[in-house]
Amino acid sequence: MNTNCSGNSLPVTRYQRCLYVFAYPWLALVYGPVKPGVALLGWFVWMGALTMAPKNVALIGLVLPVATIMLSLTASVLLLCDREIQRYEAKERATGSS
Repeated sequence: MNTNCSGNSLPVTRYQRCLYVFAYPWLALVYGPVKPGVALLGWFVWMGALTMAPKNVALIGLVLPVATIMLSLTASVLLLCDREIQRYEAKERATGSS
């Protein structure tokens, strides 16, 4: 994640580190140890458990995971965009073009 196509390491900014903290659930789901099938199975089990919970608890139990994944997905996209901008700027400086 910290390398560009030529293999040179790009520094990670504070902004990117902050985004990575919020992006971790999505990145773990997509690239990490959590397989999408296992996550989907876990979601169905969670939904089944919420059917037996009181209405207020079920609402919170539904909204919280969805909001977490949406926030994480947004942070992942912002992180990807920022890394690409950084990579293009480094490439521009290396080639000397403006």
